[in-house]
Amino acid sequence: MAVPILARQRNRGGPPCCGSLDGSPAGANERGHEKNLAQQVLPMFRSRANLFRWDAVDRYCAQAWEGVGVLEQAREHEGAAAVVPVVQKALTAMGSVLLRADDSNGSISDVFCHLLELHAELCREAPPTTAKLIGWLITFQFGDGQDYVQPDPVNYAPALGGKPPGRGCRGVLVSAVARTPGRGRARCSPHAL
Repeated sequence: MAVPILARQRNRGGPPCCGSLDGSPAGANERGHEKNLAQQVLPMFRSRANLFRWDAVDRYCAQAWEGVGVLEQAREHEGAAAVVPVVQKALTAMGSVLLRADDSNGSISDVFCHLLELHAELCREAPPTTAKLIGWLITFQFGDGQDYVQPDPVNYAPALGGKPPGRGCRGVLVSAVARTPGRGRARCSPHAL
């Protein structure tokens, strides 16, 4: 489902130095832009369709790749910090799609891994707090219902300050890993948490 370019421009607002198209000052409605971006992009990553036929998987992947393109454009116009929460929600949506889709050709996983790499890049550009990022990484890997795709912790090291997590964070990571029954092999990460 393609979103008209005019609607994208209207939702995105103007350049940061000029304020938005609705006349409000720059930064005044950053939350509104994030909400508009989420409303525009997240349906591209969600699907209730039966994704066991490859033609349906191909249609879904084309739609998801379009969503990735919109997120990359939003990164340039709105900044990384505004796009990170939307990418996190998109990853969660794609994770639930992967649970009930035929991805034997790897096309959904390709989009998913690219989106995960985009998330790591965004976190390096505009790092969230260490606790917030580690909490998201743990929830994503161990708590979102999917356990077959792992974020690569090396990609997130610069966002975490380039230092290993402190004792408290390390304890949380170790306990989360210990509670996880039968972890599968990572598909996107050469490094394990």
